[in-house]
Amino acid sequence: MSGWVYVLSNPIMKDILKIGYTDRDPYSRAKELNHTGVPMDYVVEYQVYVTHPYQVEQKVHSLLSHCRVNDRREFFYISYEDAVAAIREAIKFYDETDTNFSAAYELSHKVAIEELNRNLIEKKRRIIAEQRRIEEELRKKKFLEEQERIRREKEKLRLEEERKQQEKYIKIQQEKEKLRLEEQRKQQEKYIKIQQEKEKLRLQEKNELRKREKVLELRKLEKKEIRNTVLGEIIALTLVTFIIPLLYHLFFNGESFSGSIDRIFDSYRIALNGASVLIERFLGFSNNNLTLFIIICVLFMLFIYKINNDINKIKIKFKNEIDKLK
Repeated sequence: MSGWVYVLSNPIMKDILKIGYTDRDPYSRAKELNHTGVPMDYVVEYQVYVTHPYQVEQKVHSLLSHCRVNDRREFFYISYEDAVAAIREAIKFYDETDTNFSAAYELSHKVAIEELNRNLIEKKRRIIAEQRRIEEELRKKKFLEEQERIRREKEKLRLEEERKQQEKYIKIQQEKEKLRLEEQRKQQEKYIKIQQEKEKLRLQEKNELRKREKVLELRKLEKKEIRNTVLGEIIALTLVTFIIPLLYHLFFNGESFSGSIDRIFDSYRIALNGASVLIERFLGFSNNNLTLFIIICVLFMLFIYKINNDINKIKIKFKNEIDKLK
């Protein structure tokens, strides 16, 4: 409820002022107080029309409690200027803390109400404008925050995409490196395998060459042994049939060389004749020359057979050696 906050003075109460409120005209309130038995009338020193007169009055009383005459009365030991300053301070307090509060400094009750309404309208307009300004700032702030959020999201997406691209690139490079290393490994294995094959072939060729050389060597040894065997057989036959008898006649019988040879040939002739007689008797015909020829052929064939048999043994031995090499 709107009303007046007033300051009254009385000539008989020097330096004492009454501060109160009323919802009527302060002058009417002064007239009421004039009937309380005071010798002189109250004078309205100051009046202000406000929307919350009681709260303003209580705030002023609180501010001026140190100079109050009596806690049960509204009289204060205070100057006019200090009283008005306290009222204005209380009005300022509520004006700043209460959006529905307003005050009009007018002497006329009607004009004061109009001014109070204008002040309320202006104050509400300012409040609405301030609220709109704040809302606009909040909207702008929210818009900027939203823009910032969108920018951060875009930046986050960009960084995420960049990270994915980087990971993809790294993965591709790793795959390429893996393929390169795999290809290098395969090439190296292939090279090693080729080198091993070459080495194997080289060793095989070397072994083959060694085998061929060994075979050739064995062939040479075979030929040499055959030659030595044949030569040995001939020498042995010569020793048995001629040299030993010759030495026997030379050294044991004391015969001459020609005599020894004649004796040897005579012995062979006697032996052949004896053999010839036996053969003629066995075969039933008499042809001394033919018989001798047959005997000589048989002896020669036996000699050849013996040599051939020894040669075959040698060939079989070397063949086994060659087969072992294979």
